[in-house]
This record gives sequence, C-alpha cells and structure tokens, in this order.
Amino acid sequence: MYGLTPYFLTKIAIEIPVLLISPLLMLAIVYWGIGLNDPQEKFFRYYLILELLAQVAAGLGYIMSSSFSNADTALVAAPLIMLPTMMFGGLFVNTSTVPVFIRWIKWVSCVFYAFQAIVGLEF
Repeated sequence: MYGLTPYFLTKIAIEIPVLLISPLLMLAIVYWGIGLNDPQEKFFRYYLILELLAQVAAGLGYIMSSSFSNADTALVAAPLIMLPTMMFGGLFVNTSTVPVFIRWIKWVSCVFYAFQAIVGLEF
C-alpha cells in the first residue's frame, strides 16, 4: 500500500514529539528534585544531552527491529546489545576496574558519551 520510505519518515515524524517531551518531563522532575538549582542554561544543556541520548536509543531500536525478520529474535538480541551499552557507560561500573579485554566496550557505548557530557557540566 505505502512504500518503505514514506512509512519510515512518517513514523519518525510522529515519534519526534514523544522523544522531545519524555526527557523533558523526566528532567523537570529530577533536576530540581535532587537539588540542582543552577541557572536555566545548565538545565537546557542537560536536556539537550538527554534528548540526543533518547534519539540514539530510538535509532538503536530501529536498527535492532529492522535487523531481524522475526520479532522474537529481535526481543532476544536487543538486551544482548543494550545491557552492555548501559553497564559499561560509567554510571553502574567504574570502567577502570573492568578487565582490560572487555574495557573497549565503553568506547562504543552511547551512554558513556552522554554520561561524560553530563558529568562535564560541573554541577
């Protein structure tokens, strides 16, 4: 009925407002709730970082869903990619304590770069 390109562009266009509002709602609750009362400039930098991370996560979801022809296979494979990405991002595990042969995972983790950007804001 419709081609692949119009379907994908429409899907992306519809999901953009959701991907813009979700991090903003989370940040609006958490930012002042944990006592970060810095100027609004840092709030919007933090929001930009979270928004970019949400876009990357959505993109990884699109890649995972289009890489497999079976939904069950995609549901099994997605945690195998996403869990190491989150674990070696630097928030849960100090990467200097990780064995050398798997320490390289942090360099392919989008969470690592987002975490480093947030920590670099000097709260």
